[in-house]
Amino acid sequence: MGDLDHQQQALLEKGIIDIQGPVDDDTFNYVRECMLELALKDNPPIHIIITSTGGKIGFGLCIHDMLRMYPGEIVGTVIGVAQSAAALILQACDKRECSRNSSVLVHDVRHNQVTLRQMNDETRRKQITRVLQETQNQVYSILEERMNKPRQFIIDLCDEERELFAQEALELGLIDEIV
Repeated sequence: MGDLDHQQQALLEKGIIDIQGPVDDDTFNYVRECMLELALKDNPPIHIIITSTGGKIGFGLCIHDMLRMYPGEIVGTVIGVAQSAAALILQACDKRECSRNSSVLVHDVRHNQVTLRQMNDETRRKQITRVLQETQNQVYSILEERMNKPRQFIIDLCDEERELFAQEALELGLIDEIV
């Protein structure tokens, strides 16, 4: 397929997808390319390594969906941090792991590309608010399902926006195992 660099290709041959750095269009394209190559190999089990402070929520949700549709088994391991959109990508994995000294962080959705002119325009402000609310509800639904916690618990956790080290992430249901 050709869009993967040498290291990414070598890792993929071993069933490893390494998500590091910001979650953005490059990350989305990398994961998509990996999924296409894995589909040609009859969807073998894969291991996703995550070291990311997050990024663009739209790309994070698309990667989450892509992984959830993958028919093979997926193990996701946090090494360092899985914050924001990266924490949502982790939730798409069948088995969610975290190294002992790593952390996971979830928070409310942000939109930082808003101009003053847009905020002064009531129609545009309402559109932005509606999109943010819809996206936030998607995040809440994913976390609610994977953590098996009530919606209000998820809302409060996202509002706190605090780093959860492995043990607390395990106790809250954001991961399944500490490795």
